[in-house]
Formats: sequence, structure tokens, C-alpha cells
Amino acid sequence: MEIRDILRITYMSAMPALIAVYLGRTLILYNLCINANRLFYEKMMYSIIRSPLAFFTSTSVGRLLNRISKDISIVDQTLPPTLFDVIDTLFQILGVICIVAYVNILLFIPSVVMLLLVAVVYRGISKYPAQAQLNELCITQL
Repeated sequence: MEIRDILRITYMSAMPALIAVYLGRTLILYNLCINANRLFYEKMMYSIIRSPLAFFTSTSVGRLLNRISKDISIVDQTLPPTLFDVIDTLFQILGVICIVAYVNILLFIPSVVMLLLVAVVYRGISKYPAQAQLNELCITQL
């Protein structure tokens, strides 16, 4: 067998594995989002049912139903793409670190240090009130 045939077989066998991994990831994310939405709905309904009677006399049914449907709609529309992007980004970072470690082990240590530094800086920035307002603004624009 030539090297060309070995490479062809390798790539041909890698494609079904890649398709299976992507399909598995999609199904896992789908189930995760369905379970998260169900848990969110159950907790919300539990809180509404356990609220005092004065809440129901001061709040109209239409306003309550509108708020519930808006909250569920936001969770349905933002949770799946956000989870997909987070997991995709994590796998890309992991892939870059593996390639850097394979190509040049001396670059592996600075890469990990930079990744940890970025994580620490992000955690520090995310605590500012401006970040919370920006996140709220982005959610309301959806």
C-alpha cells in the first residue's frame, strides 16, 4: 500500500467519526436544553403557585401570562445557541492547546498561562455593573 492510499483510508474513516461526534453533541445539547427548560418551567410554576393571594389580586392574569411566556421564550431562544457556542469554543481552545503541545512543547506552558490569565481577567471584568447592563441590553434586544 502506498502512503496515498493510507491517507485516503484515514480520511475516509475519520469523516463518519466526525459526523457521529457532531450528531452526538447536537443530541446531547438538545436533551440538555429540554431538561433545563422543563426545570425552569417547574420552578417558575412552583413559585407562582406558592405566592400569596395578594399577588394574584394585584396582578392581572394577562400580565402574569405575558410575563411567563416572555421568560420561557427568552430561555428557549437564548439557551441552545449560547450552550452550543460555549461548548464549541471550549473544544476549539482544547484543540489549539493540543496542537501547540504536539508541535512545540515549549509553547505549551505559555499558552496555558495565557489561557488562565484571560480567564482571570474575564472573571474580574464580568463583576462590573456595566457588564451586567450590557448583558441585559443584549438580551432585551433579542
